[in-house]
Amino acid sequence: MVYLDQDEKEEYLKIRGLSYWAEYGINYYRNLYRIAIRVFAVPTSSAASERVWSIYSFLMTKRRNRLAFEKLERIAFIYINSCLLDYIDCRDYLATDVDEDIDDDTNEESEEAKEDEEVIVVT
Repeated sequence: MVYLDQDEKEEYLKIRGLSYWAEYGINYYRNLYRIAIRVFAVPTSSAASERVWSIYSFLMTKRRNRLAFEKLERIAFIYINSCLLDYIDCRDYLATDVDEDIDDDTNEESEEAKEDEEVIVVT
């Protein structure tokens, strides 16, 4: 157990959890330091953790139940980052298309293009 003098106690009560552990925890509580940093780094919303568990359950199937944790972690990292890159690429293309449409005040669609369109009537 660590005993704090009055000044340290006042400072301890003013500092937020993650800041305290990052600044003082490593000196006083070496064993708990890593765990505390990970706990305090967790988002307050459970949406991010639910998403991660969903991805891990998608990757960890009956056929892949013998994967080492390190390998599973790498696969999840690749999967998450590839999804993020796909999302960013998609957003860039959409933003470009929208910008081009905004600047285009004239209707340049040719008559041939209009004739080539198929019209399907559902009755």
